Formats: sequence, C-alpha cells, structure tokens
Amino acid sequence: MDKYVIHGGTFVPAHGIFNEDYKGPEGVCPYCHSMNFYLEPDGKATCCLCGTEGVIKNVDGKYVFEFDAEKWIPHAHDSISGKFIHGDDIMRNEAEARELMATDEAKARKQKYRDFIQPTTP
Repeated sequence: MDKYVIHGGTFVPAHGIFNEDYKGPEGVCPYCHSMNFYLEPDGKATCCLCGTEGVIKNVDGKYVFEFDAEKWIPHAHDSISGKFIHGDDIMRNEAEARELMATDEAKARKQKYRDFIQPTTP
C-alpha cells in the first residue's frame, strides 16, 4: 500500500514507480482518472485534479479526453515539475489579485459593501 497515494477517493499509483498500474474505477482523464473538468466555451477542457489541458470528444458514445502528453505531463499537479509550475501560478495569480484590490476602484467597491452590510448582534 505504500506505493499508492489517494487521489479523489481512489487509489492511484504514485507516479514514477516502475511497472505501475491503476487501481480503482476508470475516469475520463487518462492521466489521473478524474471525471471532473473545467470546460471553456472554446472547447478546451482542464482536468480539475491534475491540471492537464486538452479537449473532450465523444467517440462512439463515450467521452474521451485527449491531450498532448509530452507537453502536459510535466505540468500535472502531482509531478515534481508540475508542483513548481502550480505554485508559481498561484503566486502570480495572488499577486495580481492583491494589485487589483489596491486600486481606487476596488477600494471604493469594498467601501460600498461595508456601508451597505451592517453587522448584527445576537
């Protein structure tokens, strides 16, 4: 059991172990076997578990997730390189959010909500 990690309630082999095989119900994502995707209007699909991007197609009545493995496996959130990329993404997005919250427009919007919402006491 030590060579398996838990992902989404199913047992998934720890990536990088030789002769690994998947244990658990199959999902749509061929990498992590997740069934949860963020779907964009342009047809792009992002796996919510591993972060792999591709497209979902209906092939013979079954949904299939297709992606460029050479490009996206290093980006997967459970690979070492993917952990660094994911951490950098979070750091960049949070910095952008902090910058936006420091604008005069954001401060005025925040004050509008504070003036409208009054605290209550029991």
